[in-house]
Amino acid sequence: DPIPRFRAWLIEQAYASEKSLTDLEEGFDKQVKEAIASALSAPWPELDELDIDVLAAAQH
Repeated sequence: DPIPRFRAWLIEQAYASEKSLTDLEEGFDKQVKEAIASALSAPWPELDELDIDVLAAAQH
């Protein structure tokens, strides 16, 4: 798996420490969980808003 291999390489080359990478992962996990909670608690859009910002307008 490339991600664990890259993590090991970063540590071997002293570009990052185990702790710094773990801290980053924990921060990312927290951000993702907050984003999911925000999305799940957001109200559904009105029917006439469902297609807003879904596709770019055609430029002919």
